[in-house]
Amino acid sequence: MKHHYIAMLLSMAAFSLSAEVPEGYYNSLEGLRDQSLKDKLHEISINHRTLTYNSLWDYYPETDAYPERVNGRLLVWDMYSDNWNTQQYYYYGGTSGLNREHSVPKSWWGSGNDAIYNYTAGTDIMHIVPSDGEANMAKSNYPLGEVDETTFDNGTSMVGFPVAGQGGGSSRVFEPDDEYKGDFARIYFYMVTCYQDYEWRKEYGYMFTNSTYLSLQNWATDLLLEWSRNDPVSQKEIDRNDAVYKIQGNRNPFVDDPELVEYIWGNRKGEEYSLEHYEGDPGLTSPIHDSKLNFGEVAAGSSKSMQLLVKGNGITSKVDVAIYKGDTTMFDIATRTIPAANVNSSAGYNLTVTYSPTEVGNHKARLLLSFGNNGQVCIDLIGATTGMSGMEQIDTDKKRLIVSTYDGGLVRFTCSAPHTGGRIYDISGRLVRTLPTIEHGTMIGLPRGAYIVITDQQRTPVKILVR
Repeated sequence: MKHHYIAMLLSMAAFSLSAEVPEGYYNSLEGLRDQSLKDKLHEISINHRTLTYNSLWDYYPETDAYPERVNGRLLVWDMYSDNWNTQQYYYYGGTSGLNREHSVPKSWWGSGNDAIYNYTAGTDIMHIVPSDGEANMAKSNYPLGEVDETTFDNGTSMVGFPVAGQGGGSSRVFEPDDEYKGDFARIYFYMVTCYQDYEWRKEYGYMFTNSTYLSLQNWATDLLLEWSRNDPVSQKEIDRNDAVYKIQGNRNPFVDDPELVEYIWGNRKGEEYSLEHYEGDPGLTSPIHDSKLNFGEVAAGSSKSMQLLVKGNGITSKVDVAIYKGDTTMFDIATRTIPAANVNSSAGYNLTVTYSPTEVGNHKARLLLSFGNNGQVCIDLIGATTGMSGMEQIDTDKKRLIVSTYDGGLVRFTCSAPHTGGRIYDISGRLVRTLPTIEHGTMIGLPRGAYIVITDQQRTPVKILVR
């Protein structure tokens, strides 16, 4: 995922990224701050074409198409499940198994705005996305949050009791996958800006307040800021934002410039906004300095890998990567250097970071990205082991296989113990490759496409998409 700043779009020399922000679209923001800045964003955002609810299916092939086709068929990109490869997710012009999900529940709006809501926010495709029907039902109209005790988990979406201090009084919260937390955060920032003059029903005031300025409960502000910082803007979001603009005529400003979130709710409150806040000096736009990569709980003896987007502009030398300070032996990185061309590219570079705890406890280390003479960005790596009793559970966890993919068809396997009898099938069920033994760190190449990986130890298929 990546950061993308407006100032880069104002220079023709920097027009290498794919976002299609019209020239001058945000010029009126210059010199504004705090509420006046948010009010102006409201004026820009609310000025859009009103769609009909029934027409949304017609637009999803433009806004939410999966980047790869399966058997020549278009797939709808669902952020609520990993059922992307099933037939019901083929696009038919009204897709079986998928819902049109209001990311911000429609029941949260006050009755006085029903008519307005039904014809504006209620059909705003910016927050109405395709969703797996079962996950949508489980999510209900719960607020976003971090789940402490799970009542629903499909591997991508979780619903359950919230961690302490979250939920705003709701009995349950909905927690999306880490890959999409920033997406949902920026959708919510958009909604409380575009529709800041709407009234929220008091009984559903879990996250929002009837204030035209900050518009968010304190706990919700903290949560959305954390998600936005730790999951920077992705190419998926940029492409979707461009597509929505062509259809609806407005944009999500927090996708075009994620730093706007900081000016209104974060660490730049009180500062006057400038279109030139990014000066074009060499630097990393992702990850954000002092952000966190949290692996959650991982069983001792097993591993978990996560992707960290490293993206920048004007980098002229390689980026060196190192882990230091703290529990350095618990974390590993796939490479120690990243070429400047990869970092400066529109897609950035996805760095694989692996957490392999060998003892019970909380673990923390620092990841250092250094470039040029003095350029440095540091983030915290955080993980914890589950408390386990007995070798049997550890042995079971050792059987887990993690498969990571990289641009160019590269596939990497992560496992705490060797796997045997590896079989790779394409989406039609045809066996395309066998791997008698898979060791930790084994790497292979595959053509572009969707695959399923099974081993003697990993009976549950691992689905991968190779680009």
